[in-house]
Amino acid sequence: MGQGVEQQNSSITVLKGVVVLMALCLLAGLVLGGELIWQQLRVSDEAEIVGAATDLRSQREDYLERKVLVLASSFMDVADLRVSVQTSNGSDGRELKTVFAIVNSDVRNSETEQFLNTAIRSGLALNDALGDQLTVQFHAFQVPQTNKNFLFVLEIKHRLYLVLGLLLFGTVGLTFSFHRYRQSRVTDLQLDGDYRDQLTRFKSIADEEPSRVASVLSEWLNGAPS
Repeated sequence: MGQGVEQQNSSITVLKGVVVLMALCLLAGLVLGGELIWQQLRVSDEAEIVGAATDLRSQREDYLERKVLVLASSFMDVADLRVSVQTSNGSDGRELKTVFAIVNSDVRNSETEQFLNTAIRSGLALNDALGDQLTVQFHAFQVPQTNKNFLFVLEIKHRLYLVLGLLLFGTVGLTFSFHRYRQSRVTDLQLDGDYRDQLTRFKSIADEEPSRVASVLSEWLNGAPS
């Protein structure tokens, strides 16, 4: 009986440790998710700021540059992207756009390049046949120290995977731990009930045959073999 109780206590201690670990994972997922959302909101807010330039063309170019950053923020960290947009008037009066984007990397990433080409061409309505131009290059440049931390090193999609993984792991772990804890509590109640039943039977025997119980206890205390 004592060994069973000890095992149950050990099991409960382990479960408490698992619950704490899963809770920390869930909390980390919520914190990282909140930071990720805040970063996206900050980029969106910055995109709404009106440029300091007074002429309409410069303001238009600033607006288009911010629009490119907003489009890119759904796939990558905009701290690793530099964008320049120049506009001019075509012979037919149409606005011509020349977009130059630099990605902070010494290695060309075809997936990133394809995304930027698709997002920028679609978002800015570029048309090569009418004279619009888009150039995407990969070249390493220095990023401000404030952006060099664990989260910013990861691309936004990888941060999202990390957040979802932590939330899923924490939720499933907590659910499983609470289920095991409830099972452990049921076992505890069963052991307690068995102990009370045995105690009740012993009292009943003691009331009916006190001399027999006294003899058994005397032999046990004197070290007699059972």
